[in-house]
Amino acid sequence: MKRISSFEIHRSTGKMEVYLFNVGQGDHILLKFPGGQYGVIDFYYDASSKMPEPPALSYFRDLKRRLAPEEFGKIVIAFLCISHVDVDHVKGISKMVSWLTKEGVLIEDIWMGAARTEEELYYVLREKLDDIFERHPDEQPPLVFSKELYDENLLSFLEDFDRWKRGELPGDRYRNAHVGKGEYLVGIKPLRKPCPCSNIEAVNMGPLEAHLDDYYKEATFNLVKNVLTAADRKGDTDNNLMSHILRIQYGCHNMLFGGDTHRAIWEECLEHYNDPRYPYVEKLGGFSSQFVKVSHHGSKNSSSPDIWQKVLPDKEASILGISAGRHKGYMHPHAQTLAQIRSAENKKPMIYATNVCQECLVMSGLEMEIHDWYTEYLDYRKRHGDRDDAASHEEDRTALMLECLVEDKEDETAGEKLGLFAYIFDIPGRMDEPVQARIALSSSIQPKKCFYKEHDPKLNKYCYERKED
Repeated sequence: MKRISSFEIHRSTGKMEVYLFNVGQGDHILLKFPGGQYGVIDFYYDASSKMPEPPALSYFRDLKRRLAPEEFGKIVIAFLCISHVDVDHVKGISKMVSWLTKEGVLIEDIWMGAARTEEELYYVLREKLDDIFERHPDEQPPLVFSKELYDENLLSFLEDFDRWKRGELPGDRYRNAHVGKGEYLVGIKPLRKPCPCSNIEAVNMGPLEAHLDDYYKEATFNLVKNVLTAADRKGDTDNNLMSHILRIQYGCHNMLFGGDTHRAIWEECLEHYNDPRYPYVEKLGGFSSQFVKVSHHGSKNSSSPDIWQKVLPDKEASILGISAGRHKGYMHPHAQTLAQIRSAENKKPMIYATNVCQECLVMSGLEMEIHDWYTEYLDYRKRHGDRDDAASHEEDRTALMLECLVEDKEDETAGEKLGLFAYIFDIPGRMDEPVQARIALSSSIQPKKCFYKEHDPKLNKYCYERKED
């Protein structure tokens, strides 16, 4: 197996790459565009797996110590995207945005669900919750957030978001660049092109404004109920009601990213988009997709036969990526979801979930590579702690650059425990080339035992063939 450094990932391959990181029961996705720009969707990281931060942030930190300063200074984040504000999607957002802005990395746009305007967002996230903390300082707030998340994460991010929008971030790149103004992912609309000089388009497909109105009505009702009656959290507002559906098109291939979007919202958005009374298909293109990030970790509440019949292309191979943990209560992806995907007529889906065992990874036949850079970066953190200055980077840069020049290393994988770090999906620009999947392994991620022995239907055919553990 080839060992991969972050420096090698940074090199352009002429294809778009989607990294679905194995972060447990949450979402964290890095997109690398052919022109060298990046996008990030959601920011969870699994502290129980000894992840100190979202892996995409570790990637950019590692690039800083590997690249010459002038080359690092050219990195562009085309967009950061928050599907919705549940902790398993936003846990690391403040860490990531704070570091990127401090290091002068150009963030061209920020896309957020949850509101139509900044006033709406702040009204729900700040003013109403502040009132709850004053009235019930020892209780968990009713809108799903923990106080720690609310105080130290979202508000810190919102402050950075304000500075970004006002053009107050330091450095010449922000003074001279034409950045976006921040998009709220509500309603069907085209978004600012992630890469202006390439054939990459982004469209928000949901939720619709009516869904957001329903969310705010429910939020207001539950807020009053909880504050006035000191009720328990059974009446909490469901943040998944405001999770987005994002479509990204590269060349002839579509990709769909659904956050934790509910089944009913998926179905209503697809029906509205396809309605011949509106010009969405004609102006923005269809939504049949060769790659789908399955919503809500494969929950049955985000799946239906109708969704998969409409979303997956006819008689073409398609790939579905599922980011899920090993929760024995949820058992994500749910058996009903798997059955519905496979029952869609004239479809050829391949399903890849992050909570698979090592044997199934090996038997999948997918190309595997070892991502040494992540292990090396964690070792670097142990040596330097939170130091992230020029002196600590310079200590390692020469050795790392020499390492990158060595193409054929000895195979040292014998006896090395390697776990799934990410699935990498290669998205070609031409329709005659299929979307393909690879496996990134890391010794920092411990391999897992089989999670799907009792799952029916099984995740994939290898689960049927394997021996009992």
